[in-house]
Amino acid sequence: MKKISTFALIATLFSTSPFAASPESKETAKDTANEPTIYLSVFDRTQEPSPDLNKKETSRSNKTEKVCWLATGDFGKKATVSETFKAQAQSEFASSIENAKVVSSPNKKLHTITYTRPTLENGKYMMNCWTFDRRDPIGKYVLTVKIGKHEFEKQVFYVTE
Repeated sequence: MKKISTFALIATLFSTSPFAASPESKETAKDTANEPTIYLSVFDRTQEPSPDLNKKETSRSNKTEKVCWLATGDFGKKATVSETFKAQAQSEFASSIENAKVVSSPNKKLHTITYTRPTLENGKYMMNCWTFDRRDPIGKYVLTVKIGKHEFEKQVFYVTE
């Protein structure tokens, strides 16, 4: 079973510079300047703000780690989020977010969690975190996040023993 936790990681994320601009033409930079972006990584739960461990693999036996995503964009004061997880094996998903709706496929390998909640920093950010435990299958997970009408590129992470 997954449990959701939320907290402010924005300062930590920016200090690790995952959004640093890469060398590109000015035209490309203009085209993508207003395009929402997403970043996924594993974070240390034992500290506040939680440091970015700069990896995409978490151990289900390590209770100090969480998998988090942070999206930047112009999302308004509240946004509807849809997170779809594809797992290698059957699993159960649960959410502690108020009024979240969890829908699982018949084979229990695909789970969609949908909720509406306030954004961060006047609509500039939206984020969420997940923890995994011994009941969760090990292997590759593919996460697709949709905020409003914008669907982000698929994010891949791994859960190990």
